[in-house]
Amino acid sequence: MYIPPEVILNILDHLDHDGSSQDNDRETLRTLRLVSKDFYGVVSTVLFRYFSLNYGVARSVVQMRGVVESPLLSSSIKTLCLPSESFFPLGKEVWFNQSERFPWSRGNVLPSVYPDGMPVRKGAKGRRNHNDQTFMLHYPFREFPTRPWAPFTLNKKEFKEQHARYTKELRDLLAACTNLEEVHVAFGLGWETERMNCWGTILGSILLPAIASSGVKKLKMLMPSPWCLGFLLRGYAGESYITSDQIPDFPNLKSLETVSLYSTNITAFGEDIAGFLARFTGLTSFADSTCKPLKSQRWKFLSPINTTSQNLTTLKLSYIFLSQVQPRGPFLEHLEKLPSLTHLILDTICLDASQRHSQPAPITWGNFFQHIMASLPNLTDFTFRRLMYGREGYWGWWKSIYDFSVFLPSAPEEGPVLEYLKKRQIVSPHDSDYSALENLARIVNRRREKTGLKDLDYDGAMDGVDTNPRNWRYYESTLLVD
Repeated sequence: MYIPPEVILNILDHLDHDGSSQDNDRETLRTLRLVSKDFYGVVSTVLFRYFSLNYGVARSVVQMRGVVESPLLSSSIKTLCLPSESFFPLGKEVWFNQSERFPWSRGNVLPSVYPDGMPVRKGAKGRRNHNDQTFMLHYPFREFPTRPWAPFTLNKKEFKEQHARYTKELRDLLAACTNLEEVHVAFGLGWETERMNCWGTILGSILLPAIASSGVKKLKMLMPSPWCLGFLLRGYAGESYITSDQIPDFPNLKSLETVSLYSTNITAFGEDIAGFLARFTGLTSFADSTCKPLKSQRWKFLSPINTTSQNLTTLKLSYIFLSQVQPRGPFLEHLEKLPSLTHLILDTICLDASQRHSQPAPITWGNFFQHIMASLPNLTDFTFRRLMYGREGYWGWWKSIYDFSVFLPSAPEEGPVLEYLKKRQIVSPHDSDYSALENLARIVNRRREKTGLKDLDYDGAMDGVDTNPRNWRYYESTLLVD
C-alpha cells in the first residue's frame, strides 16, 4: 500500500525526534525505517535532523564516513552533536565513574558496590586491546587502564593515526552537511587529559572555521566548567598557542548557549576567551546556565556581555548566585551594554543577602527592577522564575565552602516550601520588591500595547506572602532541584 510522503511526514510530526531530550521517540523512528522503502527515505530525513557522533573513536570515524557517503543523510542533518567521547577509545556501552558522568553523558554510573564482584576491565584484560574500554574505573581517564604512566601523545603511531583519521572525517562531515543549522559541543569524559587538549585543538582548527563560513545559526556548549572553552584556544605537542585574534568572526551565528556543571573564575585563558566570545558579532540571543543549582560556584560574567552584543535581543541566565553585587556593580553594568535587549529571562537567580535582616544589602531585587526600567528602553518581554535571596556557605569540614543557602519562608516541613517555590516569580520578604516588579510589568505592558502585543502575565502579587524577615530562614540550595 502506497502512502504519500506528505502523509508520512504529518504522522512523524507527532513524534519527538529531538535527540537532545531524555524522553524522545527516536527508537520508534528507527523501527519505522524498516517498514518499507517509502518509509525508509522519509523517516531517515526526520531521524537525521538531529545527529550525534557515537562514543569511541573507532566507531565515530566509521559513522562519519557513512554519513558523508550518503547525500540523503548528510543533507538531512540540521543539528550536529559532537561529544568529546567520540575521540576517546571507548566501547559501545560506557559505565562512568561518578566524577566523569555529566547530565549530558550517555551511559550509566558505576555502582559503589558490585553484588557479583568487580567487573572485568575491558580493554585491559577482558579484551585484546585498550581501544574499546567500557568500565571507567579510574579518574582521570587512562589510555591504558593497567599502565597509568603511559600518556596520550601524537608521537605514538597509534594515536597519530587516530588523530589524522578523526580530523579528516570531521572535516568531510562538516562539508557534507549543507543544511546544518545548529552545533552542540559536549565536553565530558577525560576533560583533564591530554587527549582532550588534542580534541579541543581539532575543534579550534576545523569546527570553528566551518561554523564561521557556513549558515550555522546556533552554537551550544555543554561543559563541566566554563574553563573548558580554553580547549578551543589550545595548541598541542609543540604547536603554537591559538589566541582569540586568530579565530575568525562569526557574523552568521545568531544564538550562543553555554551550559556548565560548575561555574568558576577563569585565569589562564580569561582574556582570550573574552576575545573569542567577542567574535560573535551577529549574536542576537545568549543563554548561560549551570546544571547544579547554586552549588560549587564562583560565578563570573564570561559572556558576550563583557565585550560587544549591541545586537543582542534575548538574554537568558539560569541557576546563578550573584555574590557581592554593588548597586552599580557588574551585573547591572553588563545590562546597560544591551540597549537592544527585548526579552530577559531569569530562572533561579539568587542575590547575596548576607545579614539582610539587620542591615541594608548592596542591592535588592527592587533596585534591579528599577534599574532595568531605565537602562533597557526596548524591553517588551520578561520571564522571571524564582528570583531569591541567599548567602554563601561556611568554612568547615561539615559543610563545603561552595554550598549556598536560600532565604525562604519558615515551614515545619519542606513540602510547603517546595510548593511555594514552584509558583513564584519572586521570593522575597520585602514589600518594595513586589511593588517594583509591578511597576516594571506596568511599563513593559505599555510598550507592548504600542506594538500591538497582549499584556504579560506576571506573579507580582503579595497575596499570602509573609513579609516579616524574622519568619524566614535559610534552606539548603538542594531544594531548588526541579
